[in-house]
Amino acid sequence: MLWETVQLADLTQTKKLFPEYKSMHSQVLQDVIQRVQTTMDNFTQADKNGKTSGRPRFKGSNYYNSFSYPQLSNTNIVKNANGRFCINLPKIGLVPFVYNRPIPKGFKVKTGTVIREVDGLYISQLFIFKNL
Repeated sequence: MLWETVQLADLTQTKKLFPEYKSMHSQVLQDVIQRVQTTMDNFTQADKNGKTSGRPRFKGSNYYNSFSYPQLSNTNIVKNANGRFCINLPKIGLVPFVYNRPIPKGFKVKTGTVIREVDGLYISQLFIFKNL
């Protein structure tokens, strides 16, 4: 059994033991578990050239610079009362962002990653082509 499967199954118990986890969206927590599993897989399994990545090192909470929402949609982009474009992130609410170009016709928002940089927070969105 994979470590990832055990951790995903244990998320509900983790939320009971650590009440602060209830304030986080479940898909964000699942994505974190999948990131750790990918890191361990890259360490233990060789790539096509026969090389593995270095040993994973513990990183404290201040080193974790991003988190992802794996399922966003175009409906998450709204205007607030001041007329600024915002993205409605589950469990967080409206977060203003720079909407510098429209979503191309036939595409939809797939995922959103909130990234912490030195000068603030940024949202990176991944678009996919929607079959019509």
